[in-house]
Amino acid sequence: MFGQLGLNRPLRRGLTIRDAEEGSTLRDAAISGSLAGKLYGLEVGEEMKWAQTDSPADSISGFRDDDDIADDATMTAEKEEKASREIVLAAVQENGRELEFASEKLKADSEIVLAAVQNDGAALEFASEKLKADREIVLAAVQRHWAALQFASEGLKADREIVLAAVQKIGDALQFASEGLKADRNFMLAVVQIYGYALRFAPELKDDREIVKAAVQKHGAALEFASKGLKADSEIVLAAVQKDWAALRFASDELKADREFMMAVVQKHGYALQLAPEELKADRKVVLAAVQKDGYALRFASDELKADREVVLAAVQKDADALQFASDELKADSEIVLAAKKNGAGAQ
Repeated sequence: MFGQLGLNRPLRRGLTIRDAEEGSTLRDAAISGSLAGKLYGLEVGEEMKWAQTDSPADSISGFRDDDDIADDATMTAEKEEKASREIVLAAVQENGRELEFASEKLKADSEIVLAAVQNDGAALEFASEKLKADREIVLAAVQRHWAALQFASEGLKADREIVLAAVQKIGDALQFASEGLKADRNFMLAVVQIYGYALRFAPELKDDREIVKAAVQKHGAALEFASKGLKADSEIVLAAVQKDWAALRFASDELKADREFMMAVVQKHGYALQLAPEELKADRKVVLAAVQKDGYALRFASDELKADREVVLAAVQKDADALQFASDELKADSEIVLAAKKNGAGAQ
């Protein structure tokens, strides 16, 4: 019955098949009286009823007002088709995912599908296979919702412009791109400059120094997806740490144990001391450099250095709250407590 209206079921869940059989207004069915008026020349708000049939299983012959029903007149096939198309078009313009309930014919209607994806890109899921390969429709879909890329044809998943449009919305859209595109070095170089984490979708390129460097310069933590060799590359790791000091957790253990390297790191990001190996947390020069940059880094120093007067004084002069990490003896040191108070801690 609803197939003749271009629907697989009523567009609004408030209307049941029984309602339609017993006679409901068009407003209840899916659409406003104003649209009904445009379609059939009726006044806004005028009721339009479903035609009564000999059997509930019979097809709906059309919409008729009271006079039409009394006269037992029927709509023409042309008007019925126009009505169903306009109803679906109005529905998808309001909620693109209503396309799911349209007839197969209307799911292959480019105007209707374009309207649907412009409202909600994910409505592409319900389009015909032919329209999933339509470049204009798919581009409109991914520009609206990045995840629409997963419903595109295989050919368009390899289209640079379409994939880039999706990636510019959300970088994770790259997961739906073709394998060939993800292995394309020039394309991926452009992508990681937009979204560094995209490196995880291109394992073939994780050892490409230029691509990895571009990725970590955009998102430091993209270092996680670099090759083992590049995680031990001091220049690459420093580039990552400059963007996000916490990226240091992905560096090789050998590099984190390198005193000269860690000195360079903590001089810029004192708090990174927490990721240093124990031997460097007990290295006076490294710890002093760390607390001079970020006093709170005293938290990660060895117990011996938490009892080192010069180290603790440097820490509280940078951050008064660092006093809490000093040894009990230095917490009672008048000079250190005064330095902390001057720095705003109000230490007791």
